Amino acid sequence: MRPLRILLVAGLVSLALSGCGAEEPSSDAPTVDPSRSTSAQTSGTTAPHVVTQPITVTRTGGLAGVQDTWTVDVSGRWQATSRGQAARSGQVTAEQVKQLNAQLANPELLTELGKLGNSGCSDAFSYSVQIGSGRYELTGCGQSRPAFDRLTALLLTLTS
Repeated sequence: MRPLRILLVAGLVSLALSGCGAEEPSSDAPTVDPSRSTSAQTSGTTAPHVVTQPITVTRTGGLAGVQDTWTVDVSGRWQATSRGQAARSGQVTAEQVKQLNAQLANPELLTELGKLGNSGCSDAFSYSVQIGSGRYELTGCGQSRPAFDRLTALLLTLTS
């Protein structure tokens, strides 16, 4: 288990240093608005234990041929899967929900996900990202995306 965590952290550090490029997002890309989620509405304020939008990030490829998926639903329930390992699941804390909602509400995130980038790298990580109804495909080819890197690092922490 420890070598996998080291590999995952090393992958995220490598991603942060190399950045990633993005292919064109789908035309139904959402606007991240933390007050929009109907399940999160309670007398006009967002409940502290509710994630504003469900999120799923799948990472594949790389030199080691990884296949990892991190999912957090609106209730804060998370699940993580990695090739060759049993699925893990749990519940995020109120503080973690706050951190995740802040990342999802960051306008830089959608800007970074919407940027076109070079997708012709060898041994790069490829990401499939779904936030609410928006889908994005990204490839790690040297483009800087700090908001996305912070989000993936947070998801890794939440699901460890």
